[in-house]
Amino acid sequence: MLGAVAMLAACAYTFSTDGASNQQQLVDGVKVFKDIAYGDHKKQGMDVYAPEHAENAPVIVMLHGGAWAWGDKAEAAAYVNKVNRWVPKGFVFISADTRLLPEADVYAQIDDLAHAVATAQSRAAEWGGDPNKFILMGHSSAGTIVSVLAANPKLVTDLGGRRWLASISLDASILDAPRSLGLWPIKMFTDAYGLDAEKWPAGSAADMLTQESIPLCLVCVKARRDNTCEQSEMYAERARKVNVATHIIPSNDSHGEVNTRLGLSNNYTKSIEAFMTTLDAEVARRLEPKS
Repeated sequence: MLGAVAMLAACAYTFSTDGASNQQQLVDGVKVFKDIAYGDHKKQGMDVYAPEHAENAPVIVMLHGGAWAWGDKAEAAAYVNKVNRWVPKGFVFISADTRLLPEADVYAQIDDLAHAVATAQSRAAEWGGDPNKFILMGHSSAGTIVSVLAANPKLVTDLGGRRWLASISLDASILDAPRSLGLWPIKMFTDAYGLDAEKWPAGSAADMLTQESIPLCLVCVKARRDNTCEQSEMYAERARKVNVATHIIPSNDSHGEVNTRLGLSNNYTKSIEAFMTTLDAEVARRLEPKS
């Protein structure tokens, strides 16, 4: 138990929020639209990175991790490598924020990202994006959030948004909230979910699965003592029972590296792209290696 708690605590790390210096690391030919609001709070915003002449481009929406308590859309780890990889291939990339603890619990953060997605879909054409070709992505605590939205897409469509192609969860902290909070009732989890067990399923992807759920790619770190690969397999088993596609990518990287190394030229990035190519013909075309 103590070993698992130590491993979970190690998932916290320090972020840089120097957006100006980070932006200088981008490749040429990227148009940047900063601080696009989807709500009234200062954290309810997103930064958009688009090809100069984008047209009907697939759109990736990324939410940073941070134990539901910290992090920012302008931190380099959230977007730089990913923008440099996918915008030159013809994708629009969006780095989003939500409100954070202690002001907003996990349920409010799920609602925030749902509003962000619906707003981005409604405005996608302004940036050359295709509102029907969205992919959601999130790391750690945000992996939990994008997994919940995949399991229950009505959280977006009830706001006027559209279904999207898939969610990609980068080592989600929690997929089955009642199980995780029962096994590891650590402060990081109870701060986010509260102590009322009757509410936990509202932030639990595994409890929301139906035939209407959206495909989910789950990256899991094999070395974690709280065994996110096991919870990924458990989610996939439930998903199979309702005929929802799930793809699991076990990783030898660390919890942080499954975020920071994504977008670099490596086999891990290629495995994510291999999943993406199965989602849509246009996505696959844009990911084809250039001769």
